[in-house]
Amino acid sequence: MSDISRNEFAYEPVLFVDDNEIIRSKAAMVLENMGIDCVLAANGDEAMRLLEKDRFSLVITDIVMPKMDGIELISWMRSARIDVPVIVLSGKVLNESLSYSELATKFGADIGFHKPLTPTKIEMAMMFRAAPIDGPAHIACS
Repeated sequence: MSDISRNEFAYEPVLFVDDNEIIRSKAAMVLENMGIDCVLAANGDEAMRLLEKDRFSLVITDIVMPKMDGIELISWMRSARIDVPVIVLSGKVLNESLSYSELATKFGADIGFHKPLTPTKIEMAMMFRAAPIDGPAHIACS
């Protein structure tokens, strides 16, 4: 069993981006129950403005959103050299052989998950968080 020491280092918050208010609220509740600070954005445009002024340890984003979609957000992040892990969460499928989540990895996302959002998927996403400035978290295995 692994135990990640969260108190030893201060992680930056997680940025969660989704146009569905219910999904944003659910994600915030799960992250807060895990002791993880999060900032919410309703679309890629809001997320971009937040990323320009604040630091985050992870971005979890939907793909299909108004104003700026997740693919555009990821492309902007990579071109702006914002080196933060990106997890895509999408329920949409482009065709029988390709989902939006899979497509997003081709544009720079680290991994994609299919909706619905579950606490287990959020816990898995947390493994991709960028190491804190002070160094990586210690993992004790027993």
